[in-house]
Amino acid sequence: RAKEVFELAKYIGIKKEDIYYDFPLPESELDETSEFLKNLVGLNRKVVVLNPGGNWDVKRWPKENFIALGKRIVDNHPEVSIIITGSKKDIILANEIKEGIDSNLVYVLAGSTDLVELACIFKISRIVISADSGPLHLAASSGTEVIGIFCPTSPDITGPIGIGKTNIVRGKTKCKIPCYNESCPECTSGMKNISSDEIYKIFKSEMRL
Repeated sequence: RAKEVFELAKYIGIKKEDIYYDFPLPESELDETSEFLKNLVGLNRKVVVLNPGGNWDVKRWPKENFIALGKRIVDNHPEVSIIITGSKKDIILANEIKEGIDSNLVYVLAGSTDLVELACIFKISRIVISADSGPLHLAASSGTEVIGIFCPTSPDITGPIGIGKTNIVRGKTKCKIPCYNESCPECTSGMKNISSDEIYKIFKSEMRL
């Protein structure tokens, strides 16, 4: 849709060389967030963000998949710390994922950041893993690499177009995409069937671990 907006903008004299966008962040905020993360996870840690929330359930990658991925990461990469982000409504979900991963390398910040703080956390992190959601777009616009997990929605229409590198994983479904049935069993199954192994392989390759 951004492409369509830019095309329309040309007719009123607005020109832009590309459609990619960034979310400028004050250096002072980045410095504060960097210090906060050092105190939270320790020095010289590689921070990875899991963002499990979404504005409707069928767009979410299942909790069990996030847990399996998180376990794989902490079991194989002790130099990595995981931060779980989200809004206040995601606090219970985030803590359930932390408990499922069962590691002292996992930290929950869901419900405890504002927009700028969240963007700073994303920018300082090595990679952000999320289904189609506002934080996925924010992470990409901060310049951080993302792994975006899609099924009911189309990354061609609502995928992130921030300045960060984007890796898209699409679930298989018989539905016509985009599907806006918020309880669609086909798309729910499509998201569930995106395995943690598939996401981990991309994570490991992009992190060069």
